[in-house]
Amino acid sequence: MNVKHPYVRSFFMLRESEVIINILKPLRNRFDLLLIDGHGVLHPRRCGLASYVGILIDTPTIGVAKSMLCGKVGADHFIDVNGVISGFELIKEKKKPIYISVGHKISLLNAIRIITQLVRPKERIPEPVRLADINSKELAHSITSR
Repeated sequence: MNVKHPYVRSFFMLRESEVIINILKPLRNRFDLLLIDGHGVLHPRRCGLASYVGILIDTPTIGVAKSMLCGKVGADHFIDVNGVISGFELIKEKKKPIYISVGHKISLLNAIRIITQLVRPKERIPEPVRLADINSKELAHSITSR
């Protein structure tokens, strides 16, 4: 698939959402939750990739990002954006933080609970997102090596 939109910081959903939707369409089994490697409401426009995809597919989504685009992290690790708690900074084992935010149809506290359970000891990224990243890089490498 050709990329229709160049990478522009904070407009990731334009570049990635179509690919995600096209991958999800042929799935035969329904799923209860989708983790997205990107932001949900912890976004300057309150609608990052996780929110955008969640709304399009009307399914609960959680955004898990490796960098923070906006907001201030409080002492309790909750992230405030213009007076609204919009995300959570999760730091495990002195690694770089990840940023959890609601994508669609889930509360922030449930998102934090789920993501915390999915991060394996000595890892930074939730296991499903980590495995998807590894597998996608291997697939991309095998395609470009042909």
